[in-house]
Amino acid sequence: MQQSMLSRYERGDQRLHGALLASFAKILQARPDEILGFEPIKGNGVSTDHRLVRRFQLIEKLARRDREVLLRSIDTFLKGAGVS
Repeated sequence: MQQSMLSRYERGDQRLHGALLASFAKILQARPDEILGFEPIKGNGVSTDHRLVRRFQLIEKLARRDREVLLRSIDTFLKGAGVS
């Protein structure tokens, strides 16, 4: 993905389309409804989805700048999906 496209997602100028969501789901080995947060968190509020937990662990290992870029992208995506 080009930096200019990523910036448009971050600013909310561009919304993720279905094909990109499907690609994210495939890469993350998750269902689109999991990525969008449509499944409620069960139990004590801690995710039981081990794939999601593993990804959070990997994200925490990123350099601060990379982690911030990713988190802004996720925030923009969730805002565009009406989840905030």
